[in-house]
Amino acid sequence: MSPGAPIARVGKLDRMRVTVYVDEPELGRVAKGMPVTITWDALPGRSWNGIVESVPLQVVPVGSRQVGEVICGIDNPDQTLIPGTNVNPRFDRVRSPAHSQFLRRFLGERATKRVCLKLWTTN
Repeated sequence: MSPGAPIARVGKLDRMRVTVYVDEPELGRVAKGMPVTITWDALPGRSWNGIVESVPLQVVPVGSRQVGEVICGIDNPDQTLIPGTNVNPRFDRVRSPAHSQFLRRFLGERATKRVCLKLWTTN
């Protein structure tokens, strides 16, 4: 171990925050308080629910993309979702199942982006 290297990380895993990098043209479809569902390819058929906690005030470059960083709070009561994983978010503006299905069909993969899950401690 080298001097200054971290020896441990401490945080609560039952409530996590996810940073979702949303492409600039799609930002208008995301709003604070909107429901979001997260899936993880490592656990097929499993999902985690949460809400959009904040929307970006600016667009930033990430690679060749212009994105806004959307922060989502995700419930993780059994602590199976771990920090640093790539997850698949789905934003759902409406509560009606029929309308949600229509939006998923209409938006398709444009509504889903791979993101890096970042753990932040919550108070």
